[in-house]
Amino acid sequence: MRESLLVVVAIVALLATAALEPATAIRGGLFVAVGFLLIGSLAGGLYHLRLHQVLSARDALPPRWWIDPTKLHKELSDAEREQALPAFYAGAAAFGVCVLGCVSMVSGLARVFL
Repeated sequence: MRESLLVVVAIVALLATAALEPATAIRGGLFVAVGFLLIGSLAGGLYHLRLHQVLSARDALPPRWWIDPTKLHKELSDAEREQALPAFYAGAAAFGVCVLGCVSMVSGLARVFL
């Protein structure tokens, strides 16, 4: 279901950027992609920091926890979730907007070169 939603959003973004001049779509998409990549990276760093803080406080941090930290979400109490997960969701949303910026760039580039 989520994958279908992602495809629909990408198609809508392609159609929305088709109304823009190709150079505007490329530059705007680049600006959005880089900006939200930066925001998402900062949010991801904050998420990892907070997850480390809450789990190490009660000595529940397994080795190599950063490889797949989402598996640890089920280990969190409600209070710990309130501390760590907002940054996780912010990073995920920023990644989604970054992808839309990339879609805009591809749309503009396709109209220039195809």
